[in-house]
Amino acid sequence: MKYSKVIVLLLMININGFSQSAFDEQGLSIGDTLPEVRLTKIFRQEGGQLNLKSFYSKLLILDFWGTWCDPCILAMPKMDSLQTKYRGQLRILPVSDESYDKVKNVMQTNPVLKHLSLPSVTGDSKLNSLFQHRTVPHEVWINEKGIVVAISSELEVTEENINVALQNKTTGIRVKQDEIDFEQGKPIIKLNWQNGTQLTDSAVDFYSVVTKFRPGLPSAIHLWVQDIETANRTSANTWYLNGFTNTNGSSLRLFIEAFCFTYSTMPMPMLNPNRVILDVHDSLDYMEHTDTSHLYTEEFMRTHSLNYEMKIAKPVRDSLFGIQMIQDLNRYFKIKGRIVKKEVDCWILVKKDKRADTLSAKPGIPETVSSSRCIGIRNKYLKVLISYLNVFDQMEPIIDETGIDHPVDLDIFIPLEFNYHPNVELIRKSLNKYGLDLIPGRRMRDLLYLTDKPENY
Repeated sequence: MKYSKVIVLLLMININGFSQSAFDEQGLSIGDTLPEVRLTKIFRQEGGQLNLKSFYSKLLILDFWGTWCDPCILAMPKMDSLQTKYRGQLRILPVSDESYDKVKNVMQTNPVLKHLSLPSVTGDSKLNSLFQHRTVPHEVWINEKGIVVAISSELEVTEENINVALQNKTTGIRVKQDEIDFEQGKPIIKLNWQNGTQLTDSAVDFYSVVTKFRPGLPSAIHLWVQDIETANRTSANTWYLNGFTNTNGSSLRLFIEAFCFTYSTMPMPMLNPNRVILDVHDSLDYMEHTDTSHLYTEEFMRTHSLNYEMKIAKPVRDSLFGIQMIQDLNRYFKIKGRIVKKEVDCWILVKKDKRADTLSAKPGIPETVSSSRCIGIRNKYLKVLISYLNVFDQMEPIIDETGIDHPVDLDIFIPLEFNYHPNVELIRKSLNKYGLDLIPGRRMRDLLYLTDKPENY
């Protein structure tokens, strides 16, 4: 049986992004001197080209980022303000390995970025080879002599640290740790026989393991799924899993992921918080970081994050894998999870007129298409589209009561600000073109109930 390894970033966690660069050369470290580097295809740069030596009279910070990385984007306004405040002394240069057109589109349309003046290197491979990293944002500090004086996270780019660096000091700037040799898809620990030889996958029917927070690893998940094309062709859009790894996440997140395997049509374990009931003594013990201070990032993660891995010998349906995972998590943690039914506010997808009866799909491979303004399905069931819409946590969940039980082609317009301020009326307007509508109501729903109170286990 053929398998495909899929890496999915947990953007809703908002800790960091995972960069999958290939490291073929020896990179530079603190104390090394930057060689001459000429860059082309720079967005918002006159002439589109730069020689980094032109910045040697200033403090230069290379800000490695990705258009898919929420923390990178959310840090940009701060970078832009610091660039303005220290004009003539500091140059902050964002660096992306994505194409010029992709970066240009995001920087011109994203509501966080479109009003900024920062340029960005695009299509980069040179700087990524010189400054190897696994997670972004990734900041490289270079002094006026071209010497690398610090390598940090975006949290260290502050007025206090910039003032220190301008005095040719770097004390107090925390060094960012990256495990360059870490490989997604490899076990987080090595399993050995008693004689010291390593166990192979074929020798293990089942195992799971929990370890403490590990500096330098991304906050990410890794799934082993059946061949994607085969999975997409199944009428129920079912996924077959035989392995799952979560690095540097919370126990709460693990339960949510297991719940999503069981109840979602998406291969991405993402859940609307409205479907979680957290009945615990101290909710802070189970939260992801919620602000940009050190408390809720490095120090908070060290005490509240962990690594978890579960593998089974033969693939099973995603729903069965999720049930096994919940049972396994209940053995490990003082927080326990189960599924409960409760009546909740929701939006109900219904037929509005006869146009809904004519919905169909053109022949072809089922696929989901998305952009900053649209989510669409091709030859897929409505429940797939609803799963994507139900990710957004500032609106009530959507339930399908159309009775449409065949694949369709359908596009939904989503404004750029949807992630921050959901506009249900615009979604309804898109649905109305297909004879569909959303109406408010209350329905019984499966919710994830989590508690650390023994009397409620």
